Amino acid sequence: MRDLETILETLGDFAPRTNDTDLLTEQVRIALARTICRQHVDANDRLPCLMLEAGLEELIAGHVEQSESTAAAAMEAGR
Repeated sequence: MRDLETILETLGDFAPRTNDTDLLTEQVRIALARTICRQHVDANDRLPCLMLEAGLEELIAGHVEQSESTAAAAMEAGR
């Protein structure tokens, strides 16, 4: 919790609108995106990433369970 100021500001902005902890957590993650990513950039200020094959991406997308405020992949462990 290095950027407590951003966390508290974000909660202060969104808490009056919702009590859903999943939604509040997601808003905090969005607000902390740069802070989270910055710790993983290389010496050239590049962020390494992985890309999924289209077929794998479609497989995962087909197993997403959507609730009112969140989405999560719900695949069997063997997949």
